[in-house]
Amino acid sequence: MSTSHSTSPHHRMAARSRVQLESAVRALEAAIGPASYAPLERYTDTTDSVQAVHARHTAEALRQVLIEKQLVVAHALEQIAAGSYGSCEDCSRPIEADRLRVLPEATRCVDCQRRHAS
Repeated sequence: MSTSHSTSPHHRMAARSRVQLESAVRALEAAIGPASYAPLERYTDTTDSVQAVHARHTAEALRQVLIEKQLVVAHALEQIAAGSYGSCEDCSRPIEADRLRVLPEATRCVDCQRRHAS
């Protein structure tokens, strides 16, 4: 029988996405790493100190964005494991294959994502 579940287009898309998402998890883990900053007392010049504080805040903001992305990717992997990957978590309609190819961590269709973002 050539209609086995393991070779369905949906299953192949989920398998490809799993590989991409697992790779993204590893890259995000490497990018996030532990936060480490030089002590501010080290800077004797006020300008250097202000720049260091600004750099620290920027680095922490970027770190938070990466952590949020990591959570989104983990959620998509959970959907793959549960067998619900590719279905919108809000309306249950299928998420377009093109959207999943470009954004494998997508868990909402375009319409629901627009509503969610506004």
